[in-house]
Amino acid sequence: MPLESWVSGEQSHQTNVHVVTSQDKGKGAAEYGTSLKKTDGLITDHKGILCTAFFADCVPNLFL
Repeated sequence: MPLESWVSGEQSHQTNVHVVTSQDKGKGAAEYGTSLKKTDGLITDHKGILCTAFFADCVPNLFL
């Protein structure tokens, strides 16, 4: 998956979920500063988009 297709959120430990579209592609992929602000969950139905997450002491929930 090319880096330009990755999308990442800036986690805020809330319940904020962002519906990812093709316009979001690349956000947060190369720089954390460009990630989707205050976004804890990502969901999409668009092909060719990779929803990513960063976590340390939290257990991620991944659904397919």
